[in-house]
Amino acid sequence: MATGGRQIVGTVRARWAARIAVVGAVALAMAIGSASAAHAAPSIVIDFDSPGYVVGPNSPAGQNGWTSTGTNFDFALDENTTFPASGLTDGRSLRVSNAVIPGTSFVRSPSVDSAGEPGVPGALGNTFSGGFTVASATGGIQDGLMLEVVLGAASRYGGVVHLRQTAAGLEIGSYWVPPDATSTANSSWRSAVFATVDPSVPHRIEVRAVFLEGETDVLDIFVDGELVSGCSGLTTWETFHALSGGSTTATVSDFSFRLTTSAPSPTGVGFEAGLPPAPATLGQGFLFADIGYGTSDTVLPGPDGGAAPAPTEPAPAPDFPLSVDPPTLDGPGQVAVSSSGFRPGEFVAATLFPEVAAAGWLQADSSGAVAGSVAVPEGTAIGTHQVQLTGAVSQCTALGEFEMLAPVLPSTPAAPSTPSGPALAESGSAPSTAITLSGVALVAGAGLVIAASARVGRRSRAGAVAAQSSSGT
Repeated sequence: MATGGRQIVGTVRARWAARIAVVGAVALAMAIGSASAAHAAPSIVIDFDSPGYVVGPNSPAGQNGWTSTGTNFDFALDENTTFPASGLTDGRSLRVSNAVIPGTSFVRSPSVDSAGEPGVPGALGNTFSGGFTVASATGGIQDGLMLEVVLGAASRYGGVVHLRQTAAGLEIGSYWVPPDATSTANSSWRSAVFATVDPSVPHRIEVRAVFLEGETDVLDIFVDGELVSGCSGLTTWETFHALSGGSTTATVSDFSFRLTTSAPSPTGVGFEAGLPPAPATLGQGFLFADIGYGTSDTVLPGPDGGAAPAPTEPAPAPDFPLSVDPPTLDGPGQVAVSSSGFRPGEFVAATLFPEVAAAGWLQADSSGAVAGSVAVPEGTAIGTHQVQLTGAVSQCTALGEFEMLAPVLPSTPAAPSTPSGPALAESGSAPSTAITLSGVALVAGAGLVIAASARVGRRSRAGAVAAQSSSGT
């Protein structure tokens, strides 16, 4: 899977607007992608201005439910006014850098009700969703600055959002073991940079993890309101834990801001490992504000629940090609369609264009491939038509086309003619219409020739008589 993340130009957001966005996310606006929430579980919006928080190094560990693995790495609770170039104005932020990396090190936020697969002990919902605003303390690129925001504890069961500053900007990505992997070797991993954004302004990052029993978990990453991970195959670390003998029934209830020496691979296969710390970031690093998250239940779109994607026009730049067979029809029928690249196991909605007609549901297999048939109804107009498949969760699109031809009407044979002349000799078959018509034409032609000859003959005789009269003979 290639990395090449999209470029997103961010804008500075007012703190109150960001906090409304957090509350909205926790209140199930994070069920983006046509998912519907059954109920909301307890959630939290972190306000570092609240009583109990103290500005300084190693804060907010030990305050209002925050914890850390120690105090031997660079993190603090700071006033945003300390970093005027960051784009954050009032309030406070959690600041973390990777100036030093003393083993596994992270700062962990307070817990809310746990999210996990249905039936897992302690899980009060199947969805964990939330977000945060991230800014550069210097207002620009800090070479080598890197961090993971983990859904859950250090095990990273819920997956990771990887943040890295390079010459290109702030890269936002992840890495994971896909559901069809058979080992946890580096080559079995997949990774991607989903977006590269301007580090001179703050950006809003939101996540949604849906834990599914017997299916591939959903993990979505949004940057400044846009789903950036939709067609990547991104998922939680459930497969990694299953292959490595860890728990596959873990739950998630918080964020961990974790130091790392790994990063997504430029090729999309495996991940970079053993990356060094960035000593120059000491006292700087990332600023995290407007942190909020919660647990809920989500019903994913599909035939038995949730609304289907309802595109009003074909995708201008579909993610994948769609094979359509046969390529032409001359009436109502069905076309076989196939594509790949969708989220494993997700339902996929088919739509016909230009009619904008829903054409039913298909489902991706464990590799993300889709194959099935789509009905083309009576009355479909002559011309080019398109079939689009849209992933109900990933929003990935595949587009193909077929041609509706004019119907081929059966010819009506003419009744055999009855000859007016002598009966034809029996030959076992009646004379064809073409022969009959030709015979009529020949007879008619002969009649014209005879009539013309008669007229010529009459004119010749009349001329001869006149000549004799004038000569007196």
